[in-house]
Amino acid sequence: MRGSDANRAGGAERGEWGPASDAPGGPRGEAPGSELEPLAARIARLKAERDEAHARYNQALTALDRAIRPGPIVPPPIAGIDPHQLPALNGAWNILPAAPEGSGVGRKLTAFIWRVIGPYLQRQVTFNSLLVDHLNRAAAAAREAHAASEALAATLQEQITATSEFQTQLILFLQQITPYVDTSARDAAGRSLIVNEALSGLADGASKRWESLAARQNRIESAMAALPSARTDPEQP
Repeated sequence: MRGSDANRAGGAERGEWGPASDAPGGPRGEAPGSELEPLAARIARLKAERDEAHARYNQALTALDRAIRPGPIVPPPIAGIDPHQLPALNGAWNILPAAPEGSGVGRKLTAFIWRVIGPYLQRQVTFNSLLVDHLNRAAAAAREAHAASEALAATLQEQITATSEFQTQLILFLQQITPYVDTSARDAAGRSLIVNEALSGLADGASKRWESLAARQNRIESAMAALPSARTDPEQP
């Protein structure tokens, strides 16, 4: 026997290494002295981990449900410009009087006065026309802005309502995950019961067959014991 074979044989005799191992730890790489977890302990550990995961999930779901707040109500936009006086302004901006008429001294006096105050009145009319034009344009822009603000407020309110509805449906969906997982677990447990029942049937059949074989063996042994022993005696006639 070579030295390495002798060493392995000696280690096996002293119980240092397993029968399927050529070195400490074995081919599976298990640490020396490590033991497999008992089945009951593993089942208890898996159940504890599952219960802990369920508790964390329920806590997170409760926190999410409490964090949801109803959507705010979007206030309506401010009132638009008041166009009540615009028609009156459009009709009263021209303050120039009609051209002077008449003859003689009165016409000359009127023409003199017109030449003195006419330029000032003309500038006022120009200012009035610019102001009225600006008010008309501002009123049109204000009406368009007010309509856009109303549309924006309506769209924003619809979006807030849709977001609140989505959050509600999300909570309802998340609340169905645990029942679904439990149903899947019960389905898997039911399949395990089917397998266990089949294995139990096989075990019962094997046990009955073994009992039958044992009973047959007992009958054979009893029959053999009842037979006379055959001995060879040369002096017996």
